Amino acid sequence: MNDATVVRRSILRTIVATWCVYTSVGVLVPLVPQYICERYGSGATAIGVAVLVYGAANVAARPIAGWFLRSGDPWRLMTLSVVVGVAALLLTPLAPNLPWMLALRFVEGATVGMFYTAAATNVVRQTPHTQRGRVLSYFSVPLILGVAVGPVIGDVLIGSAGLDRTWLLSGVIMLLAVPVCLVRTGQPAGGAAPVPAANPAVSTSWRQALLEPLIQPAAVWPAIVLALSIAGFGGFQALVPVYGPQIGLQATGSVFFVYSVLTMLIRVACATVFDRLPIVEAVLVGCVADVAGLAVVWLWPTPAALYVGAVLMAVAIALQYVLLMKLALTGVSRSQEGTIVAAYSSSYDMGAGLGAAAMGLVVSATGSYRSAFLAGAVCALFGAIVLVVRFWSRRHMYVGTPIWSEPLRADPE
Repeated sequence: MNDATVVRRSILRTIVATWCVYTSVGVLVPLVPQYICERYGSGATAIGVAVLVYGAANVAARPIAGWFLRSGDPWRLMTLSVVVGVAALLLTPLAPNLPWMLALRFVEGATVGMFYTAAATNVVRQTPHTQRGRVLSYFSVPLILGVAVGPVIGDVLIGSAGLDRTWLLSGVIMLLAVPVCLVRTGQPAGGAAPVPAANPAVSTSWRQALLEPLIQPAAVWPAIVLALSIAGFGGFQALVPVYGPQIGLQATGSVFFVYSVLTMLIRVACATVFDRLPIVEAVLVGCVADVAGLAVVWLWPTPAALYVGAVLMAVAIALQYVLLMKLALTGVSRSQEGTIVAAYSSSYDMGAGLGAAAMGLVVSATGSYRSAFLAGAVCALFGAIVLVVRFWSRRHMYVGTPIWSEPLRADPE
């Protein structure tokens, strides 16, 4: 078996394992809101808090995983993350009250964050710089596809097996990643390339190693724009499973299926086009689409509006995520690219978590889901304003800037 075949099979295993994990995550999209409402009698605020807890754990776990991966084996961390995540999923139906359930959601979020970091690192380490964009495009497909198919599977399982068993079946789907991680396909001739040891002269404390990915100045403004833009979708994702039945759409998994499939198609079909687009102008188009999508959901309480909103938000995130990453990486030295990617990608989960929590509070305060979608549209509008204020006058600097890869996320976009 030649070296290229070994590497291809290893990357394929990573992609399959990632699909298992994120399909399991997708199953929870319709399950978590319904479970919180029916099992614990809680409402939109608790749903938003659950999303926030999950997102916070996901973000907090990434620098910890990065610290381990400075010298550790990605496959080992991927396997451990899946095993702990499965245990948390299987224990959730036994949670006697909401705080216990939220604690288990924290564990689930942390394990998915660690798994993603290890899987992405595994792909990057085996891919030459000149091929990373193409390979990471393929790597993004199982994340998006898992979140596309998962909610549909979740709706079917909830209707046929009930809430408690759906938690168990979600754990079984995630468990399928374990044998994929454990099966070895061999190593390239001469063994795997060792991970470079840290230079003692420039070594950092563990605290610095954990905080470094979260405090990168170059990523701050692009990350703020992304967080403000994704906040509305975070609330949309958390609230639609509860809001949909009120307006005549009992199973809402198909809404997220449309969103995820369209995002995936745009990302794959336009991968080479992104390098030729005027970045600031294209991101602004995404911001406008985001505002429009949430405004449609706010104005028209119909199932059709949910699908139209999902389509517009898919266009938004498909444009924004890649191009804002290019913005963050402009002029950055190659040695800093990894920490920029970590800092930027964390803003997705932080924005989604905070947005869901804030929109849940709006529902509790006003008694109206539509008011929450209006609040999400306002957040997206602020994102557009930040983009224009910070980058519009310098937009000519961001045309045709090179990027070595697509950004590393989660979450599924």
